[in-house]
Amino acid sequence: MYGVIDIGSNTIRLAVYQINEESLKPLFNKKNVAGLAGYVDENNNMSKEGIEVAIESIKKMLKLAKKVGVKKVYPFATASLRNINNSKEAIEIIEKACDIHVDLISGNDEARLDFNGAASDYPYPNGVLVDIGGGSTEVLFFKEKEIVYSKSFPIGGLNTYKKCVKNIVPDTEELYEMSKKAEDIFSEIPVPDEYKNGVTCFVGGAGRCAKKLLKKNFEDVESKDTYDANYISLYLQEYENNPRKVIDDILKTIPERINTIIPGLVIIKAITDKLESAYIFTCKKGIREGYLMEKISR
Repeated sequence: MYGVIDIGSNTIRLAVYQINEESLKPLFNKKNVAGLAGYVDENNNMSKEGIEVAIESIKKMLKLAKKVGVKKVYPFATASLRNINNSKEAIEIIEKACDIHVDLISGNDEARLDFNGAASDYPYPNGVLVDIGGGSTEVLFFKEKEIVYSKSFPIGGLNTYKKCVKNIVPDTEELYEMSKKAEDIFSEIPVPDEYKNGVTCFVGGAGRCAKKLLKKNFEDVESKDTYDANYISLYLQEYENNPRKVIDDILKTIPERINTIIPGLVIIKAITDKLESAYIFTCKKGIREGYLMEKISR
């Protein structure tokens, strides 16, 4: 058994796999909603409290991995530690306290590893893959299963919430502010005609949580691998018209995402609007699988 500890902006997660003939069989995963992006101050430094939260979570994951007999654990961090000014200092403190090495993944490498992890699940040779995390969004185009464009954008569900929302959930004005911010950030993406009106693959928590919510409102979402991208717009319209109902949906389905799922949906809408996506495909695999496969192959 091998494991990875994914130190994200919103969650820190241990994922454990069995390696069978160069394929990964997921055994279990355990997550802790650490919300590290919430500990970044106005100078873009992670506070001592945030670093301690990371250390405490990682130690718990390491203890669990040892308890279940994991042979080797590979910790890595993405935007959570990549996008802060005191990144080097924070990583050194975490490594010393936990007696580990933390791989800091660049934005381009994150996109590549997302693609490598998702490739076995995604049934189309050409398309667009998007990973919306807590602190960044990776977008890549691929053709004949080869990457032709990739870029990491400094926008995610948690940092958008932190910058734009004053209370637990956004009001109408904040919803518009988030939408405009996301549209502006993604405006620079060059979208060739061949990638428009197609299927966009989403990996990561925001995409999976979006599908969980949509299943409560659109029957065909649960029964199909792909669903109509317009459902995201319809659900956000429902939030504007009847916020109480949507908040109840979130609390019943993904209560730990109460702060970040609406910002996540706004980002999904902005990117699918930019791509003129017709359909959304939600992939179960992503960076954790891509990262571990690369580690094992080395």
